Amino acid sequence: MRIFLPLLLGLALSACAVAPRPSPAPVATVAPPPPPAPPPPAPDWRDRPFTQGIWALARDGGDSIAQFGRPGTAPDFLIRCMTATNHVYLSRAGAPAQGRSAAIRLSSTETSKSYSAAVGASVPPYVWTETPGSDPQLDLLSFSRGRILVSVAGMEDLVLPSWPEFARVVEDCRGEKKPVFPAIPQPSQSDAKIN
Repeated sequence: MRIFLPLLLGLALSACAVAPRPSPAPVATVAPPPPPAPPPPAPDWRDRPFTQGIWALARDGGDSIAQFGRPGTAPDFLIRCMTATNHVYLSRAGAPAQGRSAAIRLSSTETSKSYSAAVGASVPPYVWTETPGSDPQLDLLSFSRGRILVSVAGMEDLVLPSWPEFARVVEDCRGEKKPVFPAIPQPSQSDAKIN
């Protein structure tokens, strides 16, 4: 029994020891799915949301200017009445893709018209065109049903709200020029008699 006692004691002590548990298998981390792609543009531009920004009216000398864009940044679109020539200058920020001709297409809710354009050499670049203030397309844009589309091939379209600033610049280019009459010289002495 003496042999059994140390053996029994050894077994009893080994029974009290905790057997190491197997370590859990590493959990595979799954990368979060990429954010969903933005929805494709609506087939009809009149159903697209407006481009972010607001219109602001300004004066530069005798010219009136309406700028559309986000406050604190360069404007995305600009319309300017050049009073010296009664022409309307239209400008879109950015440059068309290499090899594409520059043209600005302006659309109202009823019709659209393309204008040949040039690319400005400044930084940041811009595409610009000029049209007479009497262009009937400007009326259609001014009185469009709430929105104007500005398209340049190879660039994202701008869907602008049709606010009064646009119409104001067009009207400024159509204002009648009043002739300047020379002042009529006044006599140095009056012939009137005072009683």
